[in-house]
Amino acid sequence: MDSMKPVLTAKVSSSSGGQVTAKFFAGTYAAGGAWDLVNGGTVTVASGSVARLTLPVSMPFGTQFDWQVQACQGTTCSALTTLQDTHVSPMLAAGGDAAVVPGR
Repeated sequence: MDSMKPVLTAKVSSSSGGQVTAKFFAGTYAAGGAWDLVNGGTVTVASGSVARLTLPVSMPFGTQFDWQVQACQGTTCSALTTLQDTHVSPMLAAGGDAAVVPGR
């Protein structure tokens, strides 16, 4: 296997509990800052859970890309997380970021 569809993961939460929607954004270096892999792809999970989004394209090992996530509940969303710089590898489950819906 020389390529794979990376999986982005993030823990999303709201102090009010309930369902939280993670919005993922990801782009390759070749796109020059555009979100060419996913632009606002959503996954809804229970507050405090890990949201997982599989990127829609298979990418060769070593391909570098950036990604961010934000947590939303209704029309209220967190800021985007810090830009994550990563590359495709067999061990990739890009994650570890957390996003919290503000004021909930």
